[in-house]
Amino acid sequence: CWIKRHLLSMNDLASIVIITFNQLRATKRCLKSIRESTRVNYELVIVDNASTDGTGEYLKRIRVKKIILNTENLGFARGVNQAVRLCEGKYLVLLNNDTMVTPGWLDKMIACLESNSKIALVGPLSNELYRGPQLFRPAWLSYVDYDFFRKTHAKNIRGNRTRLLQASRYRNETEFKRFVREFFPRAKPPSYREVDGVTGFCVLMRRAWFQKLGYFDEQFETGSEDFDLNIRTLLAGKKIVVAENVFVHHDAGRSFLGAGVDRWAHYAKTWKLLEKKWDKVPRAKQLIQEYVS
Repeated sequence: CWIKRHLLSMNDLASIVIITFNQLRATKRCLKSIRESTRVNYELVIVDNASTDGTGEYLKRIRVKKIILNTENLGFARGVNQAVRLCEGKYLVLLNNDTMVTPGWLDKMIACLESNSKIALVGPLSNELYRGPQLFRPAWLSYVDYDFFRKTHAKNIRGNRTRLLQASRYRNETEFKRFVREFFPRAKPPSYREVDGVTGFCVLMRRAWFQKLGYFDEQFETGSEDFDLNIRTLLAGKKIVVAENVFVHHDAGRSFLGAGVDRWAHYAKTWKLLEKKWDKVPRAKQLIQEYVS
């Protein structure tokens, strides 16, 4: 099977980069999910952007081997660039600290990346995105209770999986794990969809590719740096795909909330920087319009 074929290359190291700014509880939950759900050989590289809630002390206490404790908030893009310079893995994963990964997440994403030499970026499906091809839950089922839907349509779980895959509402970690077992089993066959971009809450690439592109553009600080990476990847002739057999939970905007920052106002500011940077490149301008459409 595809998993057995891929296990031959699983000794390759994956570097998981996490940038933290407060939100200690979310960080603990994220790290716990990584420990429980990752069987690929990996290293953690964490940059803390001057948290004031004990995050830095916690990371030292659990003995993360590669950690940078900044004395000021340098932003996401610069923090990632700092971290990548410490990475040793063949694969690079950028993962937000407000996520929970699921069993087999990383080996499935790596299998996707290695399935075609033209693929450069891989993202998962998720629950909490503004819009786009990674959004797992459509509007018509946004408020459907998972238990009610599951019981009502129990007879169709096998025969009508497409509809059931839309019901991604869960209220706690126990229901989340049950949901994942039901709809994203470890041996779920690969299903990949080519897209024009993936968001940076969880993205896999080869570390050499990130280095070849010249790292993140630090003018974006926090926001739109992922879309800039998408544009540079596509302009270089590579592909971006969503691994539709992988689900990663995301509490979008948690860091902005903790910092008391208006997320949408901040995104609008960085989006203007993105438009200005690519104003003279027609293909890039077209992609930017597609991202907001």
